Amino acid sequence: MTTCVSILSTQVADTPSTWLGLASTRLNNYSTYMSTKQADGLTSADTEIGSRIANALIVKGTNVRALSDKTGISYPTLRRSLTGGRSLTIRELGNIADALNISPSLLLPPSLTEVAA
Repeated sequence: MTTCVSILSTQVADTPSTWLGLASTRLNNYSTYMSTKQADGLTSADTEIGSRIANALIVKGTNVRALSDKTGISYPTLRRSLTGGRSLTIRELGNIADALNISPSLLLPPSLTEVAA
């Protein structure tokens, strides 16, 4: 962790203090995220993302099968992701948000979207 901080500090040393604050906040958020990893490699954030997608499906009046067809993510893979059995990739999350016509940030837990003031 110290190595990441020193590399980050070196890379942003010449940038405005706002960028340094933002980078520091993102690093802290990531550290918190990684500290919640479960034994199977998933995190509580994975579970929350799955719940948020499931809620969006209800609000949009659609289902997992239709979302699978729209995104090209196989039904079993998508189902596993929504029930916390696997993590979604960034690309999959973007495809899901596009298919639901919502911002990807709405599918992320607040701990992953906080920005420095």
